[in-house]
Amino acid sequence: MQFRPLVALAATAVPWLWAAGCSKLPESAHPTVSGEQLPPAPTATSTGTAVASVAPAASSAPVVVASAPASASASAAADPSKRWTFTGSVTTAANKAASSAVVYLEDGPIEKARGASATIDQKGMLFLPFVSAIRAGGSVTFNNSDPFPHNVYSWDNEKFNLGMISQWVKRTREFPKAGTYRLLCNLHPGMLAYVVVAPSSFFAVTDGKGHFTMKDVPEGTYQVVVWHRDDTKDSQSVTVKGGDATATFTLHK
Repeated sequence: MQFRPLVALAATAVPWLWAAGCSKLPESAHPTVSGEQLPPAPTATSTGTAVASVAPAASSAPVVVASAPASASASAAADPSKRWTFTGSVTTAANKAASSAVVYLEDGPIEKARGASATIDQKGMLFLPFVSAIRAGGSVTFNNSDPFPHNVYSWDNEKFNLGMISQWVKRTREFPKAGTYRLLCNLHPGMLAYVVVAPSSFFAVTDGKGHFTMKDVPEGTYQVVVWHRDDTKDSQSVTVKGGDATATFTLHK
C-alpha cells in the first residue's frame, strides 16, 4: 500500500459570527474558518516502508506525514471494490490533541445507509455532543432531556429555527447540502454546538486524544479535509491503496 500526501493547505480566517443563543458556551469555542489550496509538493519515498511528507510552506501551512507498506505498487490502479481502514490523529497549532475535529473525504462517495443520521440531546443546558457529523442529505434528531423548553436554530448556510421543544419532545431536520452549522438556543444564552455536514459518507470525529478511525474506505485518491473549531479547515490529497492507511495532521491558524 502506498500513501502519498500531495498538497498542503494554507488557512485564512473569517470573522466570528455570534448571535444570542442558549446555555453554557464551551471555553474552546472559536470561529470556523476556511483555507486556500497550495500547489502540489514533491513526494519522497524510501525502501522498506514508504514514507511521504509535505513540508510546511512559508505561510505556516499544515504538516502531514503518512505511511504505508512498501508492497503497494505505485503503477497499479486503485480498485474501489477493495476497502481499507483509514486512521490517524489531529493536533492543534499549540501541539495539543485536537478533540472533536471532523475528518472527511471531500470527494468520497455517498452511500445511502452510511452517515445518514445523528442525535443531539439538550441536557443540563448543553448540546450533547458538542460536535456532530453527518453526510449531505442526512438528518439530525434533537432531543430535550431538560425539564424546560429549548429553541434550536442556526444562522449558517440554510438558516432554520425548530421552534419550542419541550421536555422529551423530539424534532428532526434534514441537511441536504454540505456545510458547517452553529447550533444556538434563543432561550438560554451561551448554548453552542456544531453540526458538520460532509459531502461524502466517509468521515470521522476525533476522540479526546485527537485520534480518528474511518472504516471500509474504498481504494482511491481523495482530498481529505480536517475541520476544527479552534484552528482552520485544512485539506490534503491522500491515496488509500493496498492496505490500511494512517495519516497525521497538524493544524495551523
